Amino acid sequence: MQMKEFSKGQLKREADLIATCAKWSGEYLPSHHGPGSWATTYSNEFVSASTDLCLLYHEAGYKWDHDTIVRLYIAFRDNGIRSCRGGVFNFDTTKYLYQRPIFREFQRRGLVGSG
Repeated sequence: MQMKEFSKGQLKREADLIATCAKWSGEYLPSHHGPGSWATTYSNEFVSASTDLCLLYHEAGYKWDHDTIVRLYIAFRDNGIRSCRGGVFNFDTTKYLYQRPIFREFQRRGLVGSG
């Protein structure tokens, strides 16, 4: 995968979205889960910003799926963004995020069918 050139506006948007992801990354326990629950998930804010990053990468010329996942993984790794279990993002956790929560956000926004 070849890294694409971003415009100044795209770089600013990427930095803003990465900052949002960093702010909302890590363990998140929805309020409807009881005390002692271990069922962490990704916050809505994190998923929304991650989805916007995927859209930005696609706009910049990255192909859907693999190339977008790799670019998202690199952004998370390079910025210390944590998964919902508090660990470091690796390719597999980034792929899961893309294929599940981000894909559901694409559906919610009407960007893909509900299949």
